[in-house]
Amino acid sequence: MIEDALRVLERMGIACGHRGTIERVASERGVEYREGRLRFSRGRVMDGVERARRSASPVPDDGKLSLGGCWAGLFYCDPETLRVRKATSAEARQMARLWDARGIAGVVPLMPGDVPPALVTLASERIALTESRKLGGSLSVLDPEEVRYLVAMNLAAGRRYRLMQQVVISPLRLNDEGLDVALQFLGKPDVEVSLAGSIPMLGVTCPLEPRAALVQSLAEELGFCVVREALTGASGIGCPRRRGLTTDHTDHTDRTDGRRSDWV
Repeated sequence: MIEDALRVLERMGIACGHRGTIERVASERGVEYREGRLRFSRGRVMDGVERARRSASPVPDDGKLSLGGCWAGLFYCDPETLRVRKATSAEARQMARLWDARGIAGVVPLMPGDVPPALVTLASERIALTESRKLGGSLSVLDPEEVRYLVAMNLAAGRRYRLMQQVVISPLRLNDEGLDVALQFLGKPDVEVSLAGSIPMLGVTCPLEPRAALVQSLAEELGFCVVREALTGASGIGCPRRRGLTTDHTDHTDRTDGRRSDWV
C-alpha cells in the first residue's frame, strides 16, 4: 500500500491553486508543480518520513488507558428526554465546566446552537475562556477578521489562540481557502497555527474498497507531511484517517504533544 501511495504522489499528485503554497512547496527538492498539481518524488517523501520517525516521541507502554474529550459536538442528547437537539448556550457552558473539572484541554466539548451560525465559533471561544482554564481554539474559521477577534479575546484572557485549518480535502486536493487564512497568521507570536490533514469518507470521497481507500489516505497523509514541513518547518506524520458510512468515529488525541490517532 505504501508503494502504491508513493506512485500516486509521483504520477497524480495533489491539486493546489494557492499561489503562496505552490511557490514554497514547489521550491522543495523532489517536488514539481505541473498541470495544477503538486507531484512528489519517492525520495522526497521518504526523506520526510525518516525525519518524522527520528523526531517522534516514544509512546509510553505503561498499560494505562485514558479518556479524552470529544470534538465540539454539534448536537446534544438531552439526558431527561433522550431527544437529540442543538444545545443551548447554558448547556454548552455546563459541559465546558465538566471538561474543565476533568482537567481536559483542547476544543470545547459542545457548541451552542442558539446563536446565529456565523457567530458559533466566537460564542464557543467565549465559553471556553470564561468557563475553563485550558479549553478553546481549533474550531472552523474562514475569515481572517474573525481570527483577529479570536486572538484579541485570548490575549484579554492571558492565553494564546490556536488556529486550526483543515488544509487537505479528499480526494487529493489542498484547501486553498484554509491555506490562505493559515499563511496570514503563520509565524505570528500571538497565534499557534495548526495544519490538519484530510478525513476521507468511504464510498464518498475515497473508494469503498478498503485497500484502495487506505492507499488514497496514505497518499494524502504523506503528501501533506511534505507540504506541512515546507510551510512550517515541522516534521511529523499522522495516522491516516477514514470515516465509515455507518461506523462510529473515535478521536484519540494526546493533549500533551498534539499527536493524534483516529480509528474507524
